[in-house]
Amino acid sequence: MFFSKSTNGFYDPKINIDGMPEDAIEIGDDVYRQLLDGQAAGKIISANDKGSPILLDAAPVSAREAVLAQISALEATVTQRRLRDAILGTDSGWLKNIEAEIAVLRAKL
Repeated sequence: MFFSKSTNGFYDPKINIDGMPEDAIEIGDDVYRQLLDGQAAGKIISANDKGSPILLDAAPVSAREAVLAQISALEATVTQRRLRDAILGTDSGWLKNIEAEIAVLRAKL
């Protein structure tokens, strides 16, 4: 596996047969797995001065960003089917509950 600082991406020579960025450096499978595991645990993959991949702690999320993320997640649950059910009155009040939750969150902003 190879890592490129300029693209902050990984390249597999078996897949990227048309080439890789000029700054791509080879990394071992164990390093690759550690980086992916770290990313899955919330860390950020970056590169040091020499172009080697490193893991960094993610920037803390502000309270406002956390609330906005919650609102976005709730809004994403409102699908066309859910809206249709709400219009037909067959949603058992689901949409009103979502709207109420969003209103409470917006009041925190």
